[in-house]
Amino acid sequence: HNELYTGKQLGKEKNISVLNYNDIVALSMTGKIDQRIQKKLERQLSTPYIENKTGLFSNIFSNKRNLKIGHWNIERGYKVEKIKDIFSGRILTTAEAKEFKSCDIISLNEVDIGLPRTKYKNVAKEIADAGNYNYAFATEFIELSPIVFMLKHNRGRFLGLHGNAILSKYPIKSARVVSLPTCYDWFYEELGRKSPLETFRKYGAKNVFREEIQTSEVRKGNRNALVADIELPN
Repeated sequence: HNELYTGKQLGKEKNISVLNYNDIVALSMTGKIDQRIQKKLERQLSTPYIENKTGLFSNIFSNKRNLKIGHWNIERGYKVEKIKDIFSGRILTTAEAKEFKSCDIISLNEVDIGLPRTKYKNVAKEIADAGNYNYAFATEFIELSPIVFMLKHNRGRFLGLHGNAILSKYPIKSARVVSLPTCYDWFYEELGRKSPLETFRKYGAKNVFREEIQTSEVRKGNRNALVADIELPN
C-alpha cells in the first residue's frame, strides 16, 4: 500500500475511504469487530490517499534552488474558509499569511474529512485547491461520537475521517503511514468518561460539536506520521 503513485499513475485518484456508513456504525459498537470490517479499518489507517493535479512538468520549467516548508495545526478545519482565503490570496494582511501562501510544501495536522462538525467538507482538498497544491492524506482516526451519542448527522455524507495531510506544489510520488506507539484507547476510555445522560445534556449547547467533541472523542485508530516522497525540481 505504500508505493501507490509512481510513474504513469501521477494524478490518478482513488476513493478516500474504504469504509461505508454501515461499516462505521459497526465500528461504533462495543464488543468484537467483524473480521471483514477490521481488515477494512486497518487498510484505511495504513493507506494514504494522494491527489496530484499540479506541478507535473515542474522539473522541466523550474530552476528553483530553495524550498519553503511550513506546518499548520488547522484545528479540524473549523475556520477552513478563512484558511482558503489565505491560500487563494484573498487575505494577505499579515506577514505570516504571506509566508504560508509562498510555501512549496506544507504539513497539516488535525484535518477533518466528512464530519458534521466541519460541515462534511474534505478540508485537505479544499485548502489544496485554494492554493493550487497536490495533497496526501492519512487517516489517524474514524470519529464515532456522532453515531455513538445518536446525534443528528447526514448518513450519505458521513465519512468520519480525521488525520494528517501534506500539501505540495510538486508531484507526490508516493506516501506511507508510520503508526506511532499506542498510548491511549480512544474508544473505550473516551466512551467511559461520562454517562449518556451527561452527554445528552451537553449536546444541547448551541455549538454542539465544537464544545463536546473536543472533550469527548470516541474513535477508532491511532496517532501516526505521514511520510511522502516528492519529486523536486532538481
